[in-house]
Amino acid sequence: MDKREMIGQIRMCIDKSQYGKGIKLAEKAIGIMPTSPVVHNLMGVLLEKQNRHVQAIQQYKVACELDMSYEPAHQNLERYGIFFPLHNCAYCKERMFLMQKALKEI
Repeated sequence: MDKREMIGQIRMCIDKSQYGKGIKLAEKAIGIMPTSPVVHNLMGVLLEKQNRHVQAIQQYKVACELDMSYEPAHQNLERYGIFFPLHNCAYCKERMFLMQKALKEI
């Protein structure tokens, strides 16, 4: 499985609520691509879905530190600045833009 395929599989696990399986894949992906903000952000999403919020925040921070321009991780981290998240996790740019559009309609 190549890197792009692995990221796709992790995203599919998120979509199918297979968080345990996704975490195992993300751990493997982090071992292969430790400097990928995408992989760390996806791990954060998976951890958040399991209510492991402190660990999720840590992964979002790592993603931001690796690439300051990677907006999904910034948005996920910003969500923790409010008491209750208002919307779903951003795990790709397309999803992030949909969330921003929905917020404008509120």
